[in-house]
Amino acid sequence: MIEVRAAARPRLIGLAAMIAALLGPWSLPAVAAEASLKVQIVYLLKAEEEPLPLSLVEPVVTNKGLAGALKGIADNDTTGRFLGQSYHLIETVVPEDGDLVADFKARLAEGHSLFVADLHADQLLALADLPEATDSLIFNIRAEQDDLRTEDCRANVFHIIPSRAMKADALAQYLVFRKWRKWFLVYGVGAGDLAYAAAIRRAAARFGAKIVEERAYEYEAGARRSDTGHVQIEKQMAVFTQDAEDYDILI
Repeated sequence: MIEVRAAARPRLIGLAAMIAALLGPWSLPAVAAEASLKVQIVYLLKAEEEPLPLSLVEPVVTNKGLAGALKGIADNDTTGRFLGQSYHLIETVVPEDGDLVADFKARLAEGHSLFVADLHADQLLALADLPEATDSLIFNIRAEQDDLRTEDCRANVFHIIPSRAMKADALAQYLVFRKWRKWFLVYGVGAGDLAYAAAIRRAAARFGAKIVEERAYEYEAGARRSDTGHVQIEKQMAVFTQDAEDYDILI
């Protein structure tokens, strides 16, 4: 197990406030009545090789899962000082060849019950289903699969990141409100791309839009040193979208 101190994702800002509101049903390390409330939150990540940005203009961020959590902790500590509360983040990064379940169990054995999980869906469920984790609360900040809110829902998992269906529904409502009801759907060939395309189709039917045409797009990476991203849009997409049905917006 590796512990690091670093910075992270803005989507976690204010997470500590939500945790404070939810503390009642879950156990925390005991504190004396006259002492301040000390909230310890464990951040969990399984290290993996992240894809490089298309262009050298974009920085390679190696700690993007921590900045928002640290920001949320800092924000809540500002208010917490007036209320006798303090928040502490325990950042835990498991190496690629490490044992995530073993490290999670070790944290549980130490008495921790609040976890921020920067994990994929299968990793998240593997932890949530442990008998030792029954009384813990795991905040999901990465996995956006719709199944996690339906057949794979767990009582000890609280979702921070919106699901693909939620994102698609929000986009659909805005587009329909603007009266852009005819959509040209372009989707990638990865598993996540196909899942999001399915969510878009569902949202279109749900909110009265029409997908007039669909096309699968296979991304071919260029040279990071020479390409700046506009190459993909200005050259490839202009050709790719030729001869399409009349549409209001491309998704």
